[in-house]
Amino acid sequence: MKKLLEFGYEKENILFLDCPKKGELTNRPTIYMKELYVNEKYRGQKVGEQLMNALRNEAEANNCTQIKWTVAPWNEAGQRFYERLGANENKDWLNYEWNI
Repeated sequence: MKKLLEFGYEKENILFLDCPKKGELTNRPTIYMKELYVNEKYRGQKVGEQLMNALRNEAEANNCTQIKWTVAPWNEAGQRFYERLGANENKDWLNYEWNI
């Protein structure tokens, strides 16, 4: 996992992602965002947008066709944020996990 960017005086706003991997259908790299966190005191100041734009720049630099991530169903503010950026909900794939 790679820490792409830290933003804020205390480096409290962090974006983590997996390194580019080949996509399932496109055979071109895809970036998987693991977590985007913006401290509440920085919300509403375009910090999340700056982090996502840095991620987009990373994707473009790696010739990626997509950036993928998940968001909790209860996180409506996060969903609105991603939709405002132009992201679409992927209804073609289901997420699975196997707890050991």
